[in-house]
Amino acid sequence: TRIFERSSEIGVRKAFGAKTGNLLVQFLFENLIITFLGGIIGIILTVLLMNALNHAEVFGTSRLTFNFPVLFISIFITFVFGILSGFLPAWRISQTPVAGALKTGKL
Repeated sequence: TRIFERSSEIGVRKAFGAKTGNLLVQFLFENLIITFLGGIIGIILTVLLMNALNHAEVFGTSRLTFNFPVLFISIFITFVFGILSGFLPAWRISQTPVAGALKTGKL
């Protein structure tokens, strides 16, 4: 939805000569950054929750530990979801005609 709200910006950029590929790369990069920030926040919250549960001895003598192979798999999955969730809207918006985006401000 963020991308579609920026249709007038895209129209202006296309009017000034931005290429479709450049717009596509920009929006994919922005989506990946936001996705990775969400992933980092999730990892931080997970570590904090594990420490709190270990400290409170919720599971008795069992301890939760951080598993690095799972971390790397999570990072990979975050990357895949970032690409998948960003590609179609970015491709669609990069294909928008200049006049339509500037005139209506919507896609």
